[in-house]
Amino acid sequence: MVIGIYSNKQKDECRAYAQVVTDWLHDKGIQPVTEGHDLFYEANFWVVLGGDGTMLRASHIAAPLGIALLGINVGLVGYLTDADRQEGLLSLDKVIRGEFIKENRSMLSVECTAKKTAPVNASALNEIYISGYGKMIGLSISVNGFFMEKIRADGLIVATPTGSTAHNLSAGGPILKPDGNMTVITAVCPHAHRARPWIIDAEDTVEVTAEADVYCNPQKINVVVDGENIFEISDGDKINITKSKFSACIIKTNNIDFFSVLRKKMILNP
Repeated sequence: MVIGIYSNKQKDECRAYAQVVTDWLHDKGIQPVTEGHDLFYEANFWVVLGGDGTMLRASHIAAPLGIALLGINVGLVGYLTDADRQEGLLSLDKVIRGEFIKENRSMLSVECTAKKTAPVNASALNEIYISGYGKMIGLSISVNGFFMEKIRADGLIVATPTGSTAHNLSAGGPILKPDGNMTVITAVCPHAHRARPWIIDAEDTVEVTAEADVYCNPQKINVVVDGENIFEISDGDKINITKSKFSACIIKTNNIDFFSVLRKKMILNP
């Protein structure tokens, strides 16, 4: 068995815990590999050390390869992880013994051919976020080719069920079960009080067009994919958001249900 170790190298505690995991695997007679090793992209699964941001970054690489992720929280909330560092080795041992389940989480694909940037094609496990660097922006939204509405807002979030408990929730959007086949569209600080989140089918195609007018005419609009991969669009540019052909595979070693995790991570924790 070969197990990949994907960690947040910018944090000392992650580097230290990666060494703990490495030593533990060696003692078990299992080969641990890190990024750069030839077998890393052929590992049985990856142990992801960090928080939710590290899990998101790992998912972008692992999903197209069909590699499952076991998250051990060495960060703050760690909503996507399976265990905190105190129980991390126990969870890893369960996976090695075959005592686990896999959850497939749907992802979004965003495509854009903007006038001022190169063509973009990226995937998101959480969300696509469109904003105007602190200025109100105008966006026209269509679903499957049918006009839905034009909004003026600080931004727009298009999120998966997994991402519904992230930025979408902070912006007043609904919580979706992670196994749901849905997408949620939520305006951030909309100018019109009537603007409310929309829940659509995950198979639907969302087209967002930047539309400047006398009320909102920012020089730059940025598109953020899972908190990273920022690119810019301008007036008239279109973004197409669809369900990705890939999904993230998350390993779970406990029987804690979604609602219990939600109460623990989102309500009890500050």
